[in-house]
Amino acid sequence: MRKALWLLLLLTAISIGGLTWLSRETPPPPPENTTVPVETLLADTSEEFAQVDEPWQFQFPADHGAHPNFRTESWYFTGNLATAQGRHFGFQLTFFRLALTPEPPQSRSAWSAHQVYRSHFAVTDVATAQFFAFERFSRAALGLSGAQETPVTIWLENWVMKAPGVNGDPSVFHLQAAENDIRIDLNLTSSKPAVLADNSGLFANGTGPGNAFYFYWLPRLTVQGTLQIKSEPFSVTGLAWLDRAWGDVSLTRGQLALNRFALQLNDGREILCFQLHRRDGSGIPITTALLVSRDGTTQSFGRRELSLETLDYWTSSHDASRYPARWQLHIPDAELELTIIPYLADQEMNFAIRYWGGAVRVSGQANGRSLRGSGYVELTGYGEHQAPR
Repeated sequence: MRKALWLLLLLTAISIGGLTWLSRETPPPPPENTTVPVETLLADTSEEFAQVDEPWQFQFPADHGAHPNFRTESWYFTGNLATAQGRHFGFQLTFFRLALTPEPPQSRSAWSAHQVYRSHFAVTDVATAQFFAFERFSRAALGLSGAQETPVTIWLENWVMKAPGVNGDPSVFHLQAAENDIRIDLNLTSSKPAVLADNSGLFANGTGPGNAFYFYWLPRLTVQGTLQIKSEPFSVTGLAWLDRAWGDVSLTRGQLALNRFALQLNDGREILCFQLHRRDGSGIPITTALLVSRDGTTQSFGRRELSLETLDYWTSSHDASRYPARWQLHIPDAELELTIIPYLADQEMNFAIRYWGGAVRVSGQANGRSLRGSGYVELTGYGEHQAPR
């Protein structure tokens, strides 16, 4: 369990650490004295923020919202959707928050802000073999991005996550995003309790005081809503996954790559699997996994208790980076033998930090019985543009 959580820390560090001061505002540029240099974004000011030093008492839906006293935070929704006729789509909507200073700036300018938001929105259309991916940055000023407590809301322009606690249910979400002619409008409801680290939701990476964060997963969210590709709307249903984290995540240094698998099986179980390895292929990869049962209980597997073999590769057209593109996952103690294949080979996110993030199909067997499912895979550390080291 501890190794798997350490790998999650690395993934979060890579995602948040690449945040740069870019903006998409339509108003005129702010005065020079309200801009923030990149080095300020990446400076180590963790001791000035709230510290992660004891177990968190989770309360939902409040903890689905922002925790502005902590330096970094992320909301990560991924899922697989289908129409009644069987047309398949993958989707991703993520929000990242970075606090520049613990307190708001002492400035009269409406442009002044001490929070920065970054967001990714992507849709995979399997039938037409098209992948649409977009990235936005904005300061939390002038209503461009931010967070609201009641109802719980996170937004970056017209990309929005709400957790309104409908009918007393604390784990109901509404996602909306539109870019050009690609749109989603989805309602999500959790069918399992939150998965916490060691039942505390706290993880410290041991690299120094304050380098820790709180997190939880909602591994099975049922989805219904609409998705639009160009001028064609689709009614869709499916499953999604939410990863949440907040606290302080220091940048991880070194020539490392991380493969992350969030898989949802048709027998009611989920698997979260990590594989950490060197970019040059040297050394032995560290692979760990967490299996979530139908009732929400978990079982962890270390590097000697499972195997994850790469069976094929895909080469990026952007910079000839080679990504793994097909895997065999074997967990003997759980009698699981799974093959994982991308629905579409090219699901590369060509952003400030380049990574491969996309929908995958799962097939195989458990206890000798046929098994199938879907999921999402992230491959970081392969592309030309990576987080600062």
